[in-house]
Amino acid sequence: SKPGPLWLSAVSQYKVRDTFCSYGVMELCTKGLGSSVNQLKSRGVNLSCVRTCVVVAEERPRMNLTTSFSKLFSALGLSPRAVSTSFGCRVNVTICLQGASSPEPSTVYVDLRALRNDRVSLVERGSPHSLCVMESGKLLPGVKVIIANPETKGQCGDSHLGEIWVQSGHSASGYFTIYGDENEYGDHFTARLVTGNTGEVYARTGYLGFLRRTELTERNCVVEETILNRESDNESVGSSHHLVPSDSPELHDAVFVVGALDEA
Repeated sequence: SKPGPLWLSAVSQYKVRDTFCSYGVMELCTKGLGSSVNQLKSRGVNLSCVRTCVVVAEERPRMNLTTSFSKLFSALGLSPRAVSTSFGCRVNVTICLQGASSPEPSTVYVDLRALRNDRVSLVERGSPHSLCVMESGKLLPGVKVIIANPETKGQCGDSHLGEIWVQSGHSASGYFTIYGDENEYGDHFTARLVTGNTGEVYARTGYLGFLRRTELTERNCVVEETILNRESDNESVGSSHHLVPSDSPELHDAVFVVGALDEA
C-alpha cells in the first residue's frame, strides 16, 4: 500500500542495478520517509547496488526534489551520481536520457520575462527574473529533435522558445481510438516544417523547450560544461549523430524542457 518503502526494499533485496521511478514516487519517499531512514537502515535496506535510478518524466527536471532524494538516501548507500533524469511523452516515451556514465547535466539560467515572449535569453546565476533549467539528458541513438513554432510550423532559431518535435524509429504512429477521430490527431505524428527540409516527418511532443550545444572538457577530473554560441541563429537541430569520438571533447545538443504547450 506504500509504494515508496516497497520500491526501496525491493531494490535492496534483489540488488537491482538499474531502476526507474516517477517524481511522484520520489516525492513520496522524500516526504514520507524523511524520519525513517535509520529504521530502514536497521532493517538492512542498502541502495549501494544501484547504478542508475532514472526519473521518467513528462516535464522539466525537478532539481530540488532529485537533490533532496539523493541526499536523504545517501545514508542508505545511494550514490548521488546514480540519480538521473529523462524526458519522454505520449508520442515518444524516451527522447533523451541522462545515464550514470554521462557527464554532469548542463544547467542554464534563462530570463523569465524573455521566456514569456517565447525568447531564450541566457543570464548569469542570481540575476533578477532568472529561472534555472537543467537539461533532460542526451538524445538516444537515432533520435533527432528540432524546435518548431507550434502555430506557424516554421523552424525556430536558437534564441527562440518553441515546441519540441522528435523524429525516431520508436516514435508512436497514432493514438488508439474507438471514436473515429484519428484525423484530428494525425498532425501529432506526421508534422512537417513549412520551410527548409519540408520532406521530413516529425512527431509533436506538445512540450516547449530549446536546444543548446554543449562542450564537455575534463580539467583536473572535473567535468565542466560550457554553452557554445552558434554562429547562425537559423538552426536548432539536435541529433545523436553529433556525438564525436570519446578521446575528443564531447559535443552534444542538450534538450531543455520548459513546460507543456497547453500550459503556456
